[in-house]
Amino acid sequence: MSQVSSASLNEPAATPPIIDPAQSTAILWRWALVLSFFLLVIAMTFDARARRTAKAEEGVSSTDLLPVQLALQMESLARFSESNGSPEGAASYRSSSTQALTESLESASKQRTKSFQNAAFYAAIATSLKQTIPNDVIQKLSKEQSPQGKAVLELYTSPKLSEKRSRELANQVTKVNGIGSILAYQALEKGGDKHAIEQAYPKEKFLILFGLGMIMVAGLVGGVAAWIYYFNNRDHEAWKVLDHPFSFATNSQASTLGVLAAGLFGLFMVNSEMFASAFEGQPEHIIVFGSSFIFMLMLLGIISVLRLGGRTLYAGLNQSPFSLGKQVFLGLAGWAANLPVIVVLIGLLSNWIKNSNADHPINEMLSAGGGPAAAFALLFAGAVVAPVWEEIAFRGALFGGLRVALSRFKFGLPLAIFLTSFAFAAIHPQGPALWLMLGWLSVTGCFLTYRTRSIVPAIVMHAVHNGMLFLMSMTLMS
Repeated sequence: MSQVSSASLNEPAATPPIIDPAQSTAILWRWALVLSFFLLVIAMTFDARARRTAKAEEGVSSTDLLPVQLALQMESLARFSESNGSPEGAASYRSSSTQALTESLESASKQRTKSFQNAAFYAAIATSLKQTIPNDVIQKLSKEQSPQGKAVLELYTSPKLSEKRSRELANQVTKVNGIGSILAYQALEKGGDKHAIEQAYPKEKFLILFGLGMIMVAGLVGGVAAWIYYFNNRDHEAWKVLDHPFSFATNSQASTLGVLAAGLFGLFMVNSEMFASAFEGQPEHIIVFGSSFIFMLMLLGIISVLRLGGRTLYAGLNQSPFSLGKQVFLGLAGWAANLPVIVVLIGLLSNWIKNSNADHPINEMLSAGGGPAAAFALLFAGAVVAPVWEEIAFRGALFGGLRVALSRFKFGLPLAIFLTSFAFAAIHPQGPALWLMLGWLSVTGCFLTYRTRSIVPAIVMHAVHNGMLFLMSMTLMS
């Protein structure tokens, strides 16, 4: 990527030249197109979310599933501790497991007869707590006439199963979407397999979770330190490199950047739909991986060919005097600085998040299984492709265009950051409950891009953020 001298970087962005009325009209039309496009996408997102929410009410969401998965992991560790002569550790793990399962049972009780999946989920939790399954749940299970439905009914109404029959039922019930792994291990246990839960939730999985948790804790501490360091050194000469890498653009070029942001998002949507249609019937994770890979190739081609102000977009996205290593470090520092803020936001919005089905479709794909191939495909899409294209489209093109277009106004910079961050948050499927957190992620990306005059730190920050979330979800749900 091209570099410019530090002297030129410290100069304020040049005021765009006066333009003729015809060009001014064209600029206004371009921004009107951008505004209309994002309003349409936001409306489509709300519609899709409404349909997903209605569908979720008929089943079990990954938000409901995660506490149960974690509780069963604790039960697995309790049995492992017992076998290794540690009754105190076993008691501690079992206490945590029982508490989490009890809370999940209470939550699942409200929906237990809404659908077959809800009834099976409730029966699974009740069985883990060694409680009697209510008659209304059994009646709901009996109404499902599919092979999986009949297998689940037999599992929870038979007092005992032979080893052979338990394995047959395990193979059947594992196909129940989302909760199949839980039902399968319970079928094996009922047939006398005393190590079924340890096989389903091995201690190695907990060690991975523990390691990821320690990284998050270290990041949280580092994030607090990053904020302290920044506020104590924000007037240092090294931070004087201010403005967007596309600040050299004219007003006309800025409106073109806005159209580019909308175009990249539209291309992503069209590519996803076309790939899904072409490979209809294939597992979702294969479609996600394939469409993401093709889109990444198209994106790299676009930014390598299109030019702005005499240079390619690829070169224009990095106008920083900082070395690539320092930019990566600043991206990691940005990820860490995000964590304390996100923790506070989660605390403030926890009830809203819990009651709003603020879940991502990829979590549903994780709960559907698919093994290592699905895990890799979704990690690639969420932690590699998404950070690259979203940062280029939003913090690169959209923020860059708005920054130049609004530079004449006193509060142009904060308004550009707000509009970019609102658009970024609103097009995500999690819904308004997570807008503040998603918006804050965007604000951090804008800050890093503005402070370093490069898109690289924002990409690194976004990739680490998504990667950690996906790894934790994958470990529990895969």
